[in-house]
Amino acid sequence: MQLVSNKFLGSGFDVSKHGFPRQLEDSDLYSLIQTISFLGSRTWREGSVVDRGYLDFMPELTPEKMEHVAGALRDWPSGYFKFLDGICAGKDAPGGAIAMHWMFGGYYKCLVEAQKRLHFLFDGLQDYMNERLDGYLLTGRGNPAVLKVRDRRRYIPGFVARKQLRVGRQEFTRLVDRGFLQSRVFRTSYGDVACVHRDSVREYAEVKQRLVGRRQLSEELGISLHALYSLSVGNVLKPFHSPQKDGWPQWYYDRKAVDEWLNDLRALAQPISGVKQSLSLSEAVAAFNKQGVSYCSLFHAVGEGTLKLYRRQKDNESSLNCFHLSRFQLKSWYPSLS
Repeated sequence: MQLVSNKFLGSGFDVSKHGFPRQLEDSDLYSLIQTISFLGSRTWREGSVVDRGYLDFMPELTPEKMEHVAGALRDWPSGYFKFLDGICAGKDAPGGAIAMHWMFGGYYKCLVEAQKRLHFLFDGLQDYMNERLDGYLLTGRGNPAVLKVRDRRRYIPGFVARKQLRVGRQEFTRLVDRGFLQSRVFRTSYGDVACVHRDSVREYAEVKQRLVGRRQLSEELGISLHALYSLSVGNVLKPFHSPQKDGWPQWYYDRKAVDEWLNDLRALAQPISGVKQSLSLSEAVAAFNKQGVSYCSLFHAVGEGTLKLYRRQKDNESSLNCFHLSRFQLKSWYPSLS
């Protein structure tokens, strides 16, 4: 109720001690009500026929149901695992087989239908099954794939990797094909199971958090999309993903690489005091663009030592506008500018 009050009234209760899932704390009030309603409608009532007890509703049971829901969301994911234990208890499929629809009844079917809205509950169910099936890995179809312990430590199923990286099948396939993820196919009694190396998933997940799109980066640097494109094709600022580099449909840059490039420029730049006539990079390109001057040619000249880069301290350190050039040096370097 404290979490609901925070969302609805802005009460400011400290709910961190309860250990709610991060996705729930970051969600809006509507998503929170959906989650409570979904779990509340699936709480088990002792003595009821399988799956009928979930559908029965009596007002006098509401406090008990809300307490049950709170227990499922508290101390995530252990509270949720206990909630699933109550649903799954004594409902193994015949012959010891693993069948999600048999073990969890209508809860599994409803959760699959609501997967997009309540994805963290579905992810928690998969984690619950992968922990419960000691010695197995659960495939996307709910089948246990038998892998050796050594392989289980190194590899995870493709659907688990997609969940962790939050990518679709098409993007996941591109990551595997381009070598960003190390994949391997395991032959099991349930057929071939495609898995990827855990380390490669972790490494790309770290990079993915740092990726920035072309439009956002151009705005941060204070240059046009065309200027950023020229820096990319001129090997001044290399993209992490691009159509030319790896066939990626969009351009993405690694913010870590961008920050390192800007830091190198700041270290190279000299104080602008003493320079009588100076031009910012954008002013130099705008003034002499017809003569062939571009951001790319300027940075190449600076890298070769032909031009000196000067820096004027500005509030916006991420913009290239804090860097300047000497007009005299520009004319000496490019005679046609005279």
